[in-house]
Amino acid sequence: MADAPFVWDDLGTYKAEGRFLDGYPGDQRTFFAPRDNVHGLLVALLGTAQHSIVVNMFGYDDDELNTIIEGKLADERVYVQMSLDRSQASGVHEKAILAKWNNNAFGNSIAIGTSSVHNAISHLKIVIVDGVYTVKGSTNWSLSGEQQQDNELSLNRNAVIAAETRAILDLNHDFMLKQMVGSGLDVAKFLAPKAPGATPPDSASSSLSSAFMDGGSEGGGEDGGWPPAFLDDFEARIWLTYRSNFPAIPKSEDPKAAAAMSLSVRLRSQIVDQGKFTSDTGWGCMIRSGQSLLANALVMLKLGRGLSYALVLLIVD
Repeated sequence: MADAPFVWDDLGTYKAEGRFLDGYPGDQRTFFAPRDNVHGLLVALLGTAQHSIVVNMFGYDDDELNTIIEGKLADERVYVQMSLDRSQASGVHEKAILAKWNNNAFGNSIAIGTSSVHNAISHLKIVIVDGVYTVKGSTNWSLSGEQQQDNELSLNRNAVIAAETRAILDLNHDFMLKQMVGSGLDVAKFLAPKAPGATPPDSASSSLSSAFMDGGSEGGGEDGGWPPAFLDDFEARIWLTYRSNFPAIPKSEDPKAAAAMSLSVRLRSQIVDQGKFTSDTGWGCMIRSGQSLLANALVMLKLGRGLSYALVLLIVD
């Protein structure tokens, strides 16, 4: 347990002004990164957890918060439930990561997967501590998200909000667990129906529309309310994403290079790609984004904006 309790009335110390505006709701506090000390607030809140920590997090890349979570995972008095987005947590290797986080210990439940509605990314950034404090907002658990980017974090101690949010997090967690179990069973039984425009969790590197991946959009009449012109344009964009199983790339022997890696990349390096890189998951986002931008720019420059999806497929093939 923490040496000191979490004191609600002292939260003004994490604000840039040292206090909250007069008239603030009694059960809610709002913080803004990088102006306020969002990282320090999260450290204090997680460190004082006495009974439970329930997390659903998209970006998980904060060493200090991870150290606190690992300590709570080792404490049988604290229930820890974590639901992490597959694309951000190197979810192809769930078993190895879960073994490191002691998932089989009493009171621990960790799942890695996708959203429970359309199998897209799980984009929530929520934690509930001791069934009382609910943290929401746009802030990922990363130093850049907490100290550099413009982000918002809301802390609430309303029991009704905590209960409602916990129900949503439990549903997401249950779905992710069934996705993981499905790796040895028929995963189709656990997947929610895909809606047009939903992003597949393990997309190949190509220009794909989920509507066409699901057998074509003709005849279904389900456009989700989006204007047809927008859908035609969206489906014609080229999307390049992470690749796996490419020829191994040797790692740098410079210790500074390893220190510069994100937490998820270091975990993958220690467990999976121990000697060389065979996947750019976790570190190739800027490369793939740049490739996508360049590919779409060339298509628009050479062929115009009104290019159809079918013609793009012919060009890519």
